Amino acid sequence: MSDDLSPAGPKTPTGREGGRCGRRSPPPMRNEAERVPAMKRKKKQVSSGPSSADRMVHRGHLPRNKKNIKARLSFARKHLDDPRDFWENTLWTDERKTELFGRSVSHYVWRKSNTTFQKKNIIPTVKYGGGSVMVWGCFAASGPGRLAVINGNMNSAVYQKILKENVRPSVCDLKPKRTWVLQQDNDPKHTGKSTSEWLKKNKTKTLEWPSQSPDLNPIEMLWHDLKKVFHARKPSNVAELQQSAKMSGPKFLHNAVTDSLQVMENT
Repeated sequence: MSDDLSPAGPKTPTGREGGRCGRRSPPPMRNEAERVPAMKRKKKQVSSGPSSADRMVHRGHLPRNKKNIKARLSFARKHLDDPRDFWENTLWTDERKTELFGRSVSHYVWRKSNTTFQKKNIIPTVKYGGGSVMVWGCFAASGPGRLAVINGNMNSAVYQKILKENVRPSVCDLKPKRTWVLQQDNDPKHTGKSTSEWLKKNKTKTLEWPSQSPDLNPIEMLWHDLKKVFHARKPSNVAELQQSAKMSGPKFLHNAVTDSLQVMENT
């Protein structure tokens, strides 16, 4: 945030500067919207934040992978006329990491001019977020499924264990038709040889998924609010964050999905 609130100097990048941001932003960079403003400030001292950079990157018409564009279009055309019954029998899944002291929770400070770096206006940061917790969740049109807290790093073996302990129980609870399908993204842990063999052995049909398409998964709408719930208990260490996820996560997921389904039914 700029310390000077007067109109002197550009507060947001010009069209030319926006173009430079777009050209400097390779599509695979997950945190590119945060890196671009830092690059610009270093060179021209122009104030902009991640949101501004996001808009510039979008407007810059960055070249996209033609293979992925084709896959998304093919996916949309294939499922354009699918009956509602198909989507009601899809089990949507995803995993998400939440940091103990990361950007999961936003903090805002009201301050006077020229007091940016005073101690009272600074919130300390912790390297790597002070530790993190990974959670896996799922839901279907009939309601939420199980929520699993993952200990340590997740590999194919851990992922298969999650499927074994959570997918079948979720299916039993949600009672979809026998033609139900499992949705998962294209993470190598999900699509590797051993996981593919496990899915085949357990007769689990999966929904083909276009790469780099998290926006197509409705579960994405839940993760932001779920992180807030995890931090509501103000955990001070990773163990407490894990406990918060186990205690409050399932209840929140149930209420959020139930409310969303009621809204959809009434529209």
